[in-house]
Amino acid sequence: YYGTTTSGNYTSVIDVGKVTTYSITNPTTGVTYYVALTAYDTSGNESEKSNEVSVYVPVPDTTAPSIPTKPTAVVSKNSVVLKWVAVTDSDLAGYGIYDNGTLIATVGVMSSPTYTVTYLTDGSHTFTLDSFDTTGNRSAKSSETTVTIDTTAPQAPTNLKITVSK
Repeated sequence: YYGTTTSGNYTSVIDVGKVTTYSITNPTTGVTYYVALTAYDTSGNESEKSNEVSVYVPVPDTTAPSIPTKPTAVVSKNSVVLKWVAVTDSDLAGYGIYDNGTLIATVGVMSSPTYTVTYLTDGSHTFTLDSFDTTGNRSAKSSETTVTIDTTAPQAPTNLKITVSK
């Protein structure tokens, strides 16, 4: 027996047979379910209802966390140190770090978020961030920060001529 309006008011009956566990499929979210059990024998004799148990089915969290701020970037040869302001959502689980739109790392919650991207190839790299919460909701991406990596040395000078003057 179960119901969703008030304790002791059972509006549905399910015969589950000879099992000791049962799941109510597709329960309505945001509702408390009140459940009591009975037993019956092969002659159709039914026991009194058991003690009642109740369970609240929570409404799923579908709200994305706040969008991280635009990261700042400090370039050092072929690496970049990214820094940003921490998101303060109570259910924040971490951040995603993207290079040219590809997720390259995830990091947990930090009070002073920073991440070092190493071994970057020469060329342009556009970094963005997103944040994610404990239920997996992801924010929109932050504003972009673009850096250029150039580790190629210039060509050596050629045709060097020295003129000596007296």
